[in-house]
Amino acid sequence: MPVTFWTFVIYTLAIAGVPLTAGFMSKDEILAGTMAFGGLTGHVLIPVIGFTVAGLTAFYMFRLVILTFLGRPADAERLRAVHESPKVMTVPLVILAALSIFIFYGVNPFQPSETWVERFNERPETVVPASARRAADGRVQRVPTRRAPARHGPGALLRGAGILLAFMVYAWKRIDADRIAASLAPLHRFLLNKWYFDELYNGLVVGGRSPGPRSCAGSTIPSSTASSTSAAGPRGSGRSSAANSTRSSWTAS
Repeated sequence: MPVTFWTFVIYTLAIAGVPLTAGFMSKDEILAGTMAFGGLTGHVLIPVIGFTVAGLTAFYMFRLVILTFLGRPADAERLRAVHESPKVMTVPLVILAALSIFIFYGVNPFQPSETWVERFNERPETVVPASARRAADGRVQRVPTRRAPARHGPGALLRGAGILLAFMVYAWKRIDADRIAASLAPLHRFLLNKWYFDELYNGLVVGGRSPGPRSCAGSTIPSSTASSTSAAGPRGSGRSSAANSTRSSWTAS
């Protein structure tokens, strides 16, 4: 599956924010904005979160590539049936991969603010309302969006570290992921269960709004309803009597 593989690699590079891709132009612009915000306000939490997530994205995307295309299959027999997709699928893959390259958006991959997209979507000088500017009494400061090449450094280092870590763990086996998971069992279980968000949502929202799986619009359907409905025959009179029985047997919860 060479077409699928190489297009997927290009998508991965773009999502990870590797230079010369469209993903780098958009992601680095956001990271530069967080740095400007931190430098202006002194709040470092937002840029720290942004750069950390950028490194994690590079890590898990290359983990996906390694485990999907570069690892050994669990069932070798299934590998024999694997083949390249038809053109109805590979042609869109190639088009989307091509659009992941920076040249379609601007000639300078390190200046996203100079792309034709930015020129087409011209931004206002400021988004601060006039009333707020008057209330600020000149304390509003304009943060430049053009970035020096040195500002690409932190993001590039973190993304590179994420990619290198993915290869060390899943391709070169220099780091034992199972051993780390066993040593951090509670944390691993917590993350594996997605912070138990589904259980929390089901308990507080779904469970709090409906008394059980046999409920409908605030009314509970007793078990006798199901038996009376299933006992109805295929004829119209049977269906009608079943419907009447159903409506009469509903009780307010």
